[in-house]
Amino acid sequence: MNIEELKSYLLAKPFTTLGFPFGDDVYVFKVKNKMFALIGRHNDLLMINL
Repeated sequence: MNIEELKSYLLAKPFTTLGFPFGDDVYVFKVKNKMFALIGRHNDLLMINL
């Protein structure tokens, strides 16, 4: 799964929004204003926090 597929999967969940409160390089996914996933890159590795 690449980053675009992962973003599409997460955004398909009901009430999900995407924001960038930590900068343009960290994707923050929220449901009803509560974070449930973060995606970013560190040392050229894709990192995800659920």
